[in-house]
Amino acid sequence: MKATRAISLLAALLAAGCATPPPAATQTAPEKTEAAKEADEVVSLLALLEGVGGRLPAGESPRRQLATLLARLTADQARETKRLEAQVKEEQRRADELQQKLDAMLKIEENLRRGRR
Repeated sequence: MKATRAISLLAALLAAGCATPPPAATQTAPEKTEAAKEADEVVSLLALLEGVGGRLPAGESPRRQLATLLARLTADQARETKRLEAQVKEEQRRADELQQKLDAMLKIEENLRRGRR
């Protein structure tokens, strides 16, 4: 996945001294889904990349180009993740709504059958 490649490239920047890792979280969080873990990685990566820009030499050095590319890739991934999460939420809402309608129709059918007896 793109985020994994971006994180690998960021690791190279860290090794070169162009970026510093974000502070470690002090709280233990409940178990997260894979999508939530990936979103956290993207946010962490974006935070690292924001710090990289100020430490790189001016101009279009290969490191600056790489940092810019990584920032764009991770920002795109974050937007796509957010869009997909909203889409999933909307689909779940629609599914719940349709289930309620189906349940209501089944109840009406059951009441009609009882009335015929």
